[in-house]
Amino acid sequence: MIKQNDFKYNFLIMSNMANNQINLNGKKVAKEDFFVLKYDGASFDNHRMELHSFSKQITAVEKMLKETINTLNEKGKIKDTAKDTKYYLECRQGSFETIIFILFANPVITGVVSNCVYDYFRYMVSKVKSPKYEKEVESMINNKIIRKSTKDVFSPCVTNSDKVTIIHGDVTNNIIMGEKEREQIESHIKEIEEKLPIQEFEEELIGEIRKVDGTKTEGLKDLDKIKLGFVIEEKMDAIEVIFENGIKEEELRKIIFNRIKIKGISTYRGEERVKIIIKEYADSPRKKITDY
Repeated sequence: MIKQNDFKYNFLIMSNMANNQINLNGKKVAKEDFFVLKYDGASFDNHRMELHSFSKQITAVEKMLKETINTLNEKGKIKDTAKDTKYYLECRQGSFETIIFILFANPVITGVVSNCVYDYFRYMVSKVKSPKYEKEVESMINNKIIRKSTKDVFSPCVTNSDKVTIIHGDVTNNIIMGEKEREQIESHIKEIEEKLPIQEFEEELIGEIRKVDGTKTEGLKDLDKIKLGFVIEEKMDAIEVIFENGIKEEELRKIIFNRIKIKGISTYRGEERVKIIIKEYADSPRKKITDY
């Protein structure tokens, strides 16, 4: 049986499965690439990961790969876009290792996506610039989806002993991200985001007011201590929200978790909406127009 820590085996997968060919420029091309993440530590004993953490992590990896593929397409490195590719998951026995296989519609330079993602993480950890994908990595750094996905890749790591390894070729090239490296990446992301331009826009939005720290309406007495968020319809994340003229407990109980339409000022950092000041609001229930 092949062991989890047999890094050479992971390296050989590409040779065995990618069906490499040579293009007119003499470079190896294939219709497959793969990306390997290995999780170790107390949180992954018995080869397990909490379902919520796994779902968050694997969704983050998929988003990151799709954004990377679109970036490489925009820079002329590959013909495929994210919608042209398919993604497959393979889990291996061991601490907790996931392999994402990427199938392309058109041949690409062997390892182009995994190498680009690898160089992105290397830059985020050590700020070492990519010699081959400098422009692509720069675009990835400025991409809010990739920055958020980067944090979510680490979300399963909750103890000091937890670490995630990006397996890349032989063991000497692997990026091992323990607690120290994760803190460095989070600090780097914060540094990047603090430099993004701040803009404000007047907007009308539909969604729900929610408590950021809970799911029930109990405990609304100390409104100054409660962190409220607004979840825009068909979105997942709650955006920090405050009421321009304040709001009484009784009124908040009426609207929280209900569909409302708001008019207010949205603050953006770069492309990301980070705060909303609500000036006006009104109930906005869905209207039933048919009854079968």
